[in-house]
Parts: sequence; C-alpha cells; structure tokens
Amino acid sequence: MVNGFSLPVFKGPRLSFFPPRNFVMGGLLFSALLSIFLLFACSKEPRLDTSSPEALSARAAEYWQHRISLDFEKTYAMEEPESLRGASLSQYMRSFGSGAKWKEASVHSLKLKEDPSTAYVTMKIRYSWVFPNAREADPPTIESQLVDNWILRDNLWYHVFKWPFGNIPEAQDPSSKGSDKSNDKPSNPIAPGEPAPEGDGDK
Repeated sequence: MVNGFSLPVFKGPRLSFFPPRNFVMGGLLFSALLSIFLLFACSKEPRLDTSSPEALSARAAEYWQHRISLDFEKTYAMEEPESLRGASLSQYMRSFGSGAKWKEASVHSLKLKEDPSTAYVTMKIRYSWVFPNAREADPPTIESQLVDNWILRDNLWYHVFKWPFGNIPEAQDPSSKGSDKSNDKPSNPIAPGEPAPEGDGDK
C-alpha cells in the first residue's frame, strides 16, 4: 500500500540462474561417454600386420642386428624350427665361424615366392675378414649382398637357417663343459646365403 492505494502483485514462475537438473545430468553423461571414446581411440594404435612384406623387412633387419651383436639366443628363437633340425642352442652357436666380422646389415630388397608364405630377402652386408696372426690391424671393409630364405609360420616370419656344409655340430661332452668357454660362443657370425634369384627387384 502506497499513500492509501494498494498495488497489484503479479506472481509468475520463479526464475533460476541454474539449468534444470535433467539438463545437467544429460551433459555430464555425454561428457563421460565422449571422454571414454576419445581415450579408446587414442590408446588403440595401428598395428603392423606381422605377415606383411613390411613386417618381413623389419624382422629381417632385426634378425641381422642380433647377428651382428652376437646375440644368438635371439636369432635362435627367430629361426624356422624345422630348419634347426632339432639342434640345441649350443650346437647352433658352434655352427658359426670366426673368419668374418660383420659390421652393418640392411635390407636391400625382398621378393615373395609363388607360395606367398615363403620369401627371399636380399641383405646388403658390410664385413671384413679376420685371420689369426694377420699383419693388418684394420682389415679393409667389403660390401656384398646375400639372400636369406624366410617362411611364414603362424602369421609370423621365420628365418630358414642353413647349416654350414649341411652338418650339425656334435653335442658338447658334458664333462668338458666349462673347461673351454670360448667354444660356447663364436667371436663373429658367418651368414648363410644363396645367389639372388633371377628378376629379384626392390619391393
């Protein structure tokens, strides 16, 4: 009442500066689902097909890096089981000589055979010959190429090992084990190889 007069009072809906509860819950749910989707998309990195030529090239390069590093336990695990012919790790290691010192290896080219589960991989190799009592302290480096056979087993490429002269070294006598540890591990690898197939080109 103002100066004896009554003023009408209008009542309307209550105004609020906060959004409805349902709207808030819906927004939170959408944000949570979006976060889960983005997290899943980022964590799922593209994987290389282990049977692809690209995977074969990478595996061949890895194999030879282990050979150069004299890590024969790892190369043994990458050999095709049938090509090892039941040989033990110690027999496998004694099959390598010490005449060649491999320095570098890289994949030059690869070619799938008629059977896509087998392939040739041509490696570009840099090495030097090391002879006992040699006068040259630093023998010259030689560049060459050799071809390895690879075979696909259970969607993974395996190196086909070639035994020098086709023979598996005899098992070491247990009584002599430890008497000459230098025989357990070669000083340098000798690589199996064969002439490059005709028409072999970069792929």
